[in-house]
Amino acid sequence: MPTLSIYELVSEDFIKFRLVGSTIRERVVENYTGKNYLDYVAPERRAKASASLWAPMKQPCGMRVFSNYNLSTGRTIFLEVVVLPVLNDLGENPVILLQSNEIKPRDNRSPDEEENLKVITVAGRDFIDIGAGLSDFKD
Repeated sequence: MPTLSIYELVSEDFIKFRLVGSTIRERVVENYTGKNYLDYVAPERRAKASASLWAPMKQPCGMRVFSNYNLSTGRTIFLEVVVLPVLNDLGENPVILLQSNEIKPRDNRSPDEEENLKVITVAGRDFIDIGAGLSDFKD
């Protein structure tokens, strides 16, 4: 559970961090809960980033993403993230589960108190058939 996140797909312009696991919070000091994921994506990539997170919900499938989390101190965290769609039993906005693993830590430094997430970039993406086919989303 410490590497699990839940995102609520509120709209194409707002993807809310609903839950952020403790290990994720320890990687960077900032608490994202309630904030918009898209605020951490370069402006020119926001529409694509939004579409990519909606893709597993629109065509039920899993997604694996390799991404770089660039921090305000210059440190970069390279992650493998697995995304799965889930039904929201409250009948509200759809949600997706994300499980992330840090790959090849750059160093053993602990996060600095002033270290915050600056921007997220994608290094690779593929989809996982969970019984309903694959998304045709392309970066």
